Amino acid sequence: GNFTAAPLNLPGFVSSLPVALFALLGFESCCAIGHTIRNAEKNLYRAVTLSFYFTTLIYTIFQFGLFSALGHALASAEIPLRAFAEKLAVFYPTFALIAGPFFNVAIMMSALGACFAILFVNSWNGFAVAEEMSSNIVGKFFSFLNHHKVPNRVLWLQGVGAALWVTSGAPL
Repeated sequence: GNFTAAPLNLPGFVSSLPVALFALLGFESCCAIGHTIRNAEKNLYRAVTLSFYFTTLIYTIFQFGLFSALGHALASAEIPLRAFAEKLAVFYPTFALIAGPFFNVAIMMSALGACFAILFVNSWNGFAVAEEMSSNIVGKFFSFLNHHKVPNRVLWLQGVGAALWVTSGAPL
């Protein structure tokens, strides 16, 4: 009964599209480590496509479960995961008090982890570019790996760039 046909809320759809696309981003990070995969000509294609399919499957199952549990209540909920926890509170009355904040923290930690992963992948992409430019001094400087085999100079450059962007007051 929760899956009913409703008119499409175009502004709501457009505003939620970046969140949906963000959930699917990151699968391309397999390409950054392609040089370390055994038999990359054969296995890199599998790694990229399988990671995309698994990410899409997990996201779809999560959304399906959320919509099937909440239905129309989801449209009016300010914090959807709290509404989901309150729905489950029928079985365990104190569950909503604990699970609502826990779900919200889990989602925020997931977003933070995704942001770190994007920063990490971009540092390897920057390292790959610097490695291609290793004939000049800038390329040599940024193609350096520390003793943990991490391109920390590219990571520092990204951190400085992100700090300048955030403190500049530019819109997010």
